Amino acid sequence: MRRWCAMLLLVALWPAQAAATPVSGKRQTVEMTFTTTASGAASGFLYRASFRNPENPSADPPPLRRLVIEAPTGAKLDTAVPGLCPASDQELKEKGDGACPSSSRIGSGTADIKPTLFPAISYTSAFFNDVNEQVELFTADPPSPPVVVHGFIRGNILDSPVPTCLNGGFAPRDCPSDQVSLLGNTVDIPIYTKGDGARRRSYFTTPRTCPASRRWRSPITFYYGDGAVERLVTEQPCVRPRLALSVRRGTARAARKARVLRLSVRVAGLERTVRVRAALRRVGSGRILGRARGGALVRETRSIAIRLRRRGLSPGRYEVAARARGTRRVVLRFKVR
Repeated sequence: MRRWCAMLLLVALWPAQAAATPVSGKRQTVEMTFTTTASGAASGFLYRASFRNPENPSADPPPLRRLVIEAPTGAKLDTAVPGLCPASDQELKEKGDGACPSSSRIGSGTADIKPTLFPAISYTSAFFNDVNEQVELFTADPPSPPVVVHGFIRGNILDSPVPTCLNGGFAPRDCPSDQVSLLGNTVDIPIYTKGDGARRRSYFTTPRTCPASRRWRSPITFYYGDGAVERLVTEQPCVRPRLALSVRRGTARAARKARVLRLSVRVAGLERTVRVRAALRRVGSGRILGRARGGALVRETRSIAIRLRRRGLSPGRYEVAARARGTRRVVLRFKVR
């Protein structure tokens, strides 16, 4: 016997990596990319920046002393998800990556610097997690010294000093004036998650909603040694999910005798558990004949039940209305004969 079934499909297609457009100012070009366009999803992020002298392209760029990255409003950086690195700066310089537990490593990067009157030096970096911090260890071929930088996390903001002394320190505390210019740097933080199902948590989570512009905004502020401050706003594409309903054959026959109508629910385009609410009415009537009580928590695919107030539906036209957070309400109409 054919059974009643409705398919609730959340349709959203996105590339494996959400490409962003580089943004340029007088002194720098920067790009900030997320690895997903899905809302409320675990994501990695990639940062790329290059610097130049606005007065003379052949000269060294002005030294950058501080970098502040603001993730989009509603995004979350959770330093309780990865392990923690308790090592001191000296231990990191002496032992390298081995000073921190492997569970605390969250990413990698590069930095090209230009010391005054010396050739450029290329560093590679490893990122480690600590309480409300990102700890970055820079290493290069001898005799270049290892450098440790702490980026401080406040909500969705990462605030990081930039070393400008030859010894890896910070001007004017560790040297009287800036001795190093940053030519360019990269940061690559892959997706980092812990737990499964409803307990799954991620180091970086995108905002729970996608604005009408289909773009999240991530401002980045650059503070230079000569006092100049430049602010650029990078954008990351996002997808606003849509709900679509369809009914298979046999609906009318099963609905005339049913006490519970089951919907097969598939969630695509969101990487989090969402609450799907559905209600059944007769067309033209405001009276609810059945609903998925309290909504149903859905992550990927599952069946939810609409319990009717009384057994069976009499002949006529009916509609099922459904909605999940971050989506528009959709209505499917069908006929019971």
